[in-house]
Amino acid sequence: MIIVSKWFLYIFTFAFADAMALFPFIILRSRALNGNRELIMHERIHLRQQAEMLVIFFYLWYLTEYLLRRLRGNGHMTAYLGISFEREARAHARNPAYLASRKFWAFLAWI
Repeated sequence: MIIVSKWFLYIFTFAFADAMALFPFIILRSRALNGNRELIMHERIHLRQQAEMLVIFFYLWYLTEYLLRRLRGNGHMTAYLGISFEREARAHARNPAYLASRKFWAFLAWI
C-alpha cells in the first residue's frame, strides 16, 4: 500500500528521503513519485527485507550497520549507501522480476 506524506518523510528522514518502506507501507514524498518504477521497486525490496527479518530486526540491523560505518569515519551518505539493505535494493531496483527469484536473506551477499 502506498501512502503520500511529505511531512512524515520530513520528520523521520530529516528531509533526506523521497520514499521510505515501513512495513507494510511505502511512504512517498509526493504523488508524482508513484510513477517512478525504480523507486517503488527499491522500496518493495525493502518491504521484503523487513518481512523476512520480522520488521524490528531489520531496523536494528540497519541502524547497527549505519552506526558502525559512521564510527569508522564515514560521512552520512557514505555510511547510508554502504548499508547492505541499500546496496541490494539499489542493485536490483531496475529489475521488476527480482523479487520473484530473490533468495531468502539475499542482502547478506552485500555485506
